[in-house]
Amino acid sequence: ADHGNRQIPRFASNPPCKQAQVAAQQLMRLLETYPYGPPSLDPISDFRIRDLSHREKFDKLTLLQGLIASYTSLTCPLFQQHFSIVRQTARLRDQLHKLEFMLSDESLELLPEYQQRIQVLRNLRYIDDDNSIKLKGKVAREMHNQE
Repeated sequence: ADHGNRQIPRFASNPPCKQAQVAAQQLMRLLETYPYGPPSLDPISDFRIRDLSHREKFDKLTLLQGLIASYTSLTCPLFQQHFSIVRQTARLRDQLHKLEFMLSDESLELLPEYQQRIQVLRNLRYIDDDNSIKLKGKVAREMHNQE
């Protein structure tokens, strides 16, 4: 109700009600006590979680939070710039891996066109069942290279 009244222009300069002042003081005390926010709840004890997989995940989360808090790089004034460089590098590395895969033999073997060409070479007896080039295939390759 107090907030609604203070939205009216003639009551805008009125001080907040007593309850709002008390709430603001309590929030300030909490902020002074926990400058980085209140401690998180422990799901194991606070919510009585008994599942072992959840317990292991929570333990891992707690460990990772401790590791992150110990990093001094988070306080670096240029952290955002450094992080964006690392993120861009990771993206480029991922693209490189994708392109390398697309050029690799494993990628070609997945293509139906490649499989069809291998079958044609087998039918012409240029390669054997192990995809090894036979003498006939080597001669055909050399003749093609000479042209």
